Order: sequence, then C-alpha cells, then structure tokens
Amino acid sequence: MVNKKSKPTKAVGTQTQTNTTVEAPVMEAPVKKTINPFGKKVDRRPITYSLIPKNKNKRGQDQFPIVYMLRAEDVVFDPNTNQQRQIRYIPGQLSIFADEQDEKAIVKAPITFNNGFLMVEYTNPNLRKFLDMCNANSNNPNRRANAAPAFRKIDHEATAQKNLKKSMKVLDAITTAINMPFDQMIGYAKVLGVRTNKSTDEIRYDMKVLAEKDPEGFLKGLDDPKVEVKQILLRAKEAGLIALKKSEVTWIKGDQRPVIRHVPLGVEPIDCLADFCLTQDGDAVLQQIKVQLNIKS
Repeated sequence: MVNKKSKPTKAVGTQTQTNTTVEAPVMEAPVKKTINPFGKKVDRRPITYSLIPKNKNKRGQDQFPIVYMLRAEDVVFDPNTNQQRQIRYIPGQLSIFADEQDEKAIVKAPITFNNGFLMVEYTNPNLRKFLDMCNANSNNPNRRANAAPAFRKIDHEATAQKNLKKSMKVLDAITTAINMPFDQMIGYAKVLGVRTNKSTDEIRYDMKVLAEKDPEGFLKGLDDPKVEVKQILLRAKEAGLIALKKSEVTWIKGDQRPVIRHVPLGVEPIDCLADFCLTQDGDAVLQQIKVQLNIKS
C-alpha cells in the first residue's frame, strides 16, 4: 500500500480563513427591589401644637390650663374643592371630611390639650390634618376671620431660623460697637445717653451692652441722619454755643439768649432742635453751628 502525501491547501485570492471565537452573552442577575415593610418614607418627627397663652404666672411665664378640650368637628374652607366642608376627627375613619366618612360614624370625644400642649405622632395623620384645617388654628391661612384662634402649630425649624437670624444681628451689633472708631463711638455714646467721663474700655463696654439689648435699633441709629445732627448739637452745647432748656433752645451770645426754638410739652430739647435742623428752615441754623464749631476748634 503506497502512502499518499497530503497537498497543502491553496488560498483563494488574497483572503485567508481565520477562526473566531464567539462568547456567549452573560445574563446579569436581576436586581432585587427592597420593599420597605413599613411603607413609603415619611417624616417620623412628631408635631407639637400649643395653646395661645392668655395669662402669665407670678414669674412672668405663660400659664395654661391643665386640660383644654377642643371640639373634634368644625366647618372649614377646603381650598382643594373651593367649598365649605364639615370636618370631624373620628379615630378609625379614613378621612376627616364628614361626606367621606361612614354614615354611622359619630364623634366620640373632644381633642385634649394637656398643660397647654398636644403632641401628635406621624402615625395619626388624620388628627394632624384636622388640627391644621380647623378654624381654631392661628396658622391656618384659610381660617374664618370671626373665629377666635385657640392654638398654634410649633414650627421648630422656623423658630431655629428666626433665633439664628436674631443671634447674627446681635453679633453684628456687638462687633460694630467693639470696633467702632473712637470719635464716632464718643459721639454716638453721648446721643444714647452713655456717660463719657470714664475710660475708653468702660464706654465701649456700655455701648456693647446697648447693642446687645437692641441690636436693630443700635445699627439703624448709625445710619440715621438725625443721630448725626444730634451729635453736632451736643458738641455745640459742650462748646457753649447753645443752651438746651426744657421749654426752649437758645443761642448763647454773651448775656443774650436768642431763642432758636420753643420746645413742645413732652419733647426732649435735643430732639426738638434736631428735627428742626433737618428741615429747610432749620438747615441755616445747623450750618451756622458747624461754622462756629470749626472756629472753636
């Protein structure tokens, strides 16, 4: 038997045959959705309602009745339907609106505030909705005009923002008082009635106390043109140019006391003259005072 030699396979044209490996597609495992067994995410913080205080105790603190009972039914304006609707808080009902409740459902008990407060958990949405919509809630924008408010909703976040804003204003006023230039501080201190016959640190501390007590008024006074005029008038008084009497403000010219302005009853002389100097007629007096002060200095 003769062995036959294998002949090499000829390539057709210029093309060559290549073997390619095709990978099978990999299927991704399906993502399992986690189901919250406690329902959709909600704000679980309780809401606090407080009675509107009408009396104070001997210490000046708000005084509330030990128990206050609020009717659990009302007729309110519903902005969604633009109609007057009766609401009732009945535990176990799916709605607070009477026309959506069971026909045999009746109000069993009033809503009770203890020592002036009522805390409602997130698990009682109907009570929250009733309190928000009833006419006794002072925060209700749709409350009847002739309905006397009995309680309000405490907004802790809004209260925190308000307190923070107030603290920032106090800090701004204190910083201004501490860093105020000396001449400006002395002039403003005199207008505010602070004694200036003491050390700089004592004066600055007194200004800091005033800024802390009334930060808004303290800062507004710095931009008030009347305050600037009062500073000039007080300098004129110290220089012996004018006299501020209870009934009148006069020039001091030797033995003569020409009257600049008569002071109305119940008005401070410095305020009377400052108001006059800010008018068109009084501007000439103010300019004359400034000229005399420049001569004195």
